Amino acid sequence: MTANGIHKQSFDSIEETLSAFRRGEFIIVLDSTDRENEGDLIIAAEDITTEKMAFMIRHTRRPGHILPLRAREGGILERKGHTEAAVEFCRLASKRPAGVICELVEDGEEIEGLAARTESSMMRRDGCLRFGQRWGLKVCTIEDLVKYVEKVNGMHVCNGTDKAI
Repeated sequence: MTANGIHKQSFDSIEETLSAFRRGEFIIVLDSTDRENEGDLIIAAEDITTEKMAFMIRHTRRPGHILPLRAREGGILERKGHTEAAVEFCRLASKRPAGVICELVEDGEEIEGLAARTESSMMRRDGCLRFGQRWGLKVCTIEDLVKYVEKVNGMHVCNGTDKAI
């Protein structure tokens, strides 16, 4: 619940998310349901602090990756991934093109007497919306970011080619 008792059920606009990012706040970005369908916690590298890194370490994991990751040259219009989204938010916010990203996780429940947890997984849409609401973070999608960038750039990407609109 938010402070006024309303449940967050939808995504924030890119404009709202970008404003929070410009202020140095974490944002949550979800990729497509036909891709990983996961949410990443993202912040500009220049805005990370010891306290923010501690928060990130507590709530995220990055299985299978060795840092750093490199975004594609064509950015979010070339590859609709979290790495490109982080760099795109940096570009739109006039920050250095380096972000800190990590996948949000559902911790699951501890199994008494075992060093294991049940039902742990990467955080999906509803979990990300709840997490964003709990911590006052903006939540958006890569699809909305692509539409925003196309609008701002006056371009539309069709089958990998840029078309002026």
